[in-house]
Amino acid sequence: MLWWLEMENKDHVTPAKPIPGAIIPPKRPLLPTVPARSEITKPGEPFTNSCSTDAEEIAKLPTQGIDLGWPNERMKWKRLTENAMKWFDGAPRPSTGNVVVPYIYGRCAFDDIAEALATAISSDHRIYLVGWWYEPDTPMKNPLVGDPPVNTLLQDYLKNTKAQVRGLFWNSPLKGRDGDNKKIADFINSLPNGAALEDAKLIEVKLPNRLWLPNIHHQKLIVVSGVFGLVAFLGGMDVNKTRVNVFGNMPLHDVHVRLNGPSAAEALSIFRDRWMDHPSTPELDSAKFQMNPDDVRQDFIRVAASKSEVMDTCTVPGGKVKPRGMLVSIGRTFPNLAKFKPGDSYRFKNPDQSAWQLVKNGITNAKEFIYIEDQYLVSRRVKDLLVEKLKEPNFKFLLILMGNSKAFEDKGAGEFPYLIGVRNEFRTDFAKVDPGRKKWRMFSLKQTTDSGRRPWCGEFVHSKLWIVDDQYVAVGSANCDDRGYTYDTEIMAGITEEPIERAAGGRFARDLRIALWRKHLGLDHSHFVNFAVGLKHWLTLPASAMVFDSSDLEESSLLNDTKGLTRDDPTANFRWTHWLDPDADKL
Repeated sequence: MLWWLEMENKDHVTPAKPIPGAIIPPKRPLLPTVPARSEITKPGEPFTNSCSTDAEEIAKLPTQGIDLGWPNERMKWKRLTENAMKWFDGAPRPSTGNVVVPYIYGRCAFDDIAEALATAISSDHRIYLVGWWYEPDTPMKNPLVGDPPVNTLLQDYLKNTKAQVRGLFWNSPLKGRDGDNKKIADFINSLPNGAALEDAKLIEVKLPNRLWLPNIHHQKLIVVSGVFGLVAFLGGMDVNKTRVNVFGNMPLHDVHVRLNGPSAAEALSIFRDRWMDHPSTPELDSAKFQMNPDDVRQDFIRVAASKSEVMDTCTVPGGKVKPRGMLVSIGRTFPNLAKFKPGDSYRFKNPDQSAWQLVKNGITNAKEFIYIEDQYLVSRRVKDLLVEKLKEPNFKFLLILMGNSKAFEDKGAGEFPYLIGVRNEFRTDFAKVDPGRKKWRMFSLKQTTDSGRRPWCGEFVHSKLWIVDDQYVAVGSANCDDRGYTYDTEIMAGITEEPIERAAGGRFARDLRIALWRKHLGLDHSHFVNFAVGLKHWLTLPASAMVFDSSDLEESSLLNDTKGLTRDDPTANFRWTHWLDPDADKL
C-alpha cells in the first residue's frame, strides 16, 4: 500500500465539515456519509446507462465550497485567483463566463450536435465544420432500441438548413481510406448554400533529403450560429459512425466538450483564420454566396459577436444545464509553413504551439495527481516533463490510459511503426525514477463481455485528455505526440472554474474524472469522489474493469522481437523523428 493512500479515507465517501466563517456556501447541500458499495457489476448483469446517468449520480455526491471569509479574505482570494490562472501561463488568455458540457459517449455528443444544427434555420445563421474525417451519412440520433429517426443523418441536417454551411476538411492523400473527405466536401458543395474544401495548405508530402513527411489537418470542430446564438463543439470525436457503432457495437472511446460563451467565438476564430487564408475560398464565397472577402470578414465579426444562449443537453436530467462560470483558453497547433514550404505561409500566427502550452502547464503545475487518456502516448517532450514530475517528492501519482499497442503495431509496421519502442522509453525512464511503480501506472482498454455495456463502451482509446489535481482539464484533438504539439494542425481547450465558481463548490474536472472512471471500471460513481481512494480500484482491478495493466515493457517485431527502445536503434529512431512523429522545432 502506498504511504499516502493509507492515510486517505477507506472505501467510502465522507463530506468535509463546513468551515466556520465561509461567506460562499457550497452549491449543493452536504450529504451524509455515502458508503461506497463494495459489490461490483455481477457477471452477466446488464450495464445500465443513459446520456444523463453520470450527471444524475454525480449530483448526489458531496461537494464543499472554499472559505473566503475573514480573516485574510483578500489573501485567500488572491491565492484562489492565482491558482486558477496558473494553468494558462504563456497560453491565450482565458475568457470568462463560459458554460462547458463534457461528453464521454459519442451518441450523446452527436445528439446535442444534432440539436444545435437544427437551430440553424435562417439565411442569417451559419454552420462551420472542421475535421480530419467526416462522413455525411453519420447517424446523429442513435437510440439503443429500434431504428434511428428519419432525416437525422448529418447530411439531412445540412441539406434541410437555410443557413450558410462552410466546411474545411483534411485533403488526405490516402483516398478511399480513413480520413478521405471527398464525400462530405462534395455533398456540401452540392448544396445551394454550401461551400467546402479539402484543405491541402500543408507541408509538402516530400521534403529534400528527408523521408516522406507530410503533416495533416487534424482539428475537430463544429460551430453553429442559430436561434440560440453561438455554440461550439470540439475534442477528439470525428463525426463518423465509429463514435456510435463499430460492427454493431463498441464505439471508440472519446471525449468532447460543448462551449457556450466567449470561448465559442474563440473557437470560431480558428475556422475564420484558415478560411480567410486559403487561396480557393474567395471563388467559393463569390459563387455560392455572392460575397467578396471583405463581406466574409465582416460576416465572421457579426457571427462572433452574437449571443450564446445555453441550449438544453441530453447529458443532464431534464436537459437544463446549471450555469457554471468557467475559464476557457483555446489553444492551437500550426507549424511554420514557410520553414518547410518556401514561398508559402499562413497569414495568421505561426508557428503556434499554444495547444502544447496548455498541456505543458498542466504537467508543470500539477501538485499531486495527473490522469491522462491518450490514443498514442508517444510524445518525448511530454515524457521528459513527466519524468521530472515523478521526481518531485510531494507528487503522488501519474495514471495513464492509452490505446492498446497492438492496435498500432502488431507483427508488422501497422498504423504507427515503432510506437512500442517509444512507449518502452516511457516505461524505462519512469522506472529509473520509480522502479516500484509507487507513483505511476499505465493501462489500456479491453473488450467487455457485458452485452448491455457494448453499445456504450468500446476498447479503442481515441481521447486526448488531461485531468490535473481534479482542478484542470485539457481536451481537444492533439494526441500526445510531438507532431500534434508542433507539426500538424490541432485545437485544444484548457478548462477550469472561475475563482468564484471554485469557491462555491464547482468541480468540473473532478466530475469528469468520476464519470470516466465509472465507465472504465464499472463501479458506482461514489467509489471515485476522492482520487486517491478511487485509485485503489485501478491498482486492484475489479472484475467489471474494462482495462488491463500495460506498464510492463512490450516486445516489438520491428525491433527484432525484443523489448527494445526506439531511441537505441539509429535507423528506427531516424524514421521516428523524420517521418512518423517529427518535432517541428528539431527539424
